[in-house]
Amino acid sequence: MVLWEVRSYPEALRHERERILAKTDLQDRYGRLWQFKATRRERALYKLGELAPADAVPVRLSTPAAPRRPALTAAPVRKPSSRRRRAARQAVAPPDVEDLMPLGRQIAADHEARGVTLTRDRLRDAIRQTGQSVSTDRAGALLARLRSEPGPTAETSEREAA
Repeated sequence: MVLWEVRSYPEALRHERERILAKTDLQDRYGRLWQFKATRRERALYKLGELAPADAVPVRLSTPAAPRRPALTAAPVRKPSSRRRRAARQAVAPPDVEDLMPLGRQIAADHEARGVTLTRDRLRDAIRQTGQSVSTDRAGALLARLRSEPGPTAETSEREAA
């Protein structure tokens, strides 16, 4: 009653009822660890006692009713789990690497001539040394495309040399 600055016992009971219902709403929405999963705004409103559940049944009091508090209507904002983030990354179309194919072929041939296995990181670093920027994902897509492509035959290398 002191914290809510309420002098009426029935009104204090109503406030306590709303607080318990708000806590139950947060637990239903976010689970047992609702204190860590709820949004900062919802936690602050709960601490301030200004968060009331949307379906709270008002208690009839003989004293004038206090103004309604904001209802819990916002959808829970949850960070996606690492599994969901991974699935979302895989669902995204692979980056377009068509513009990097000539440079990728040149780097692959250079590594093959030196007898070094071409990896995504080596390909990425070699592309960056030429002054072009490339993401790790794009370098991986380029490497996959280079590996899936048939190697140069003697005829095509003779044509390119001529």
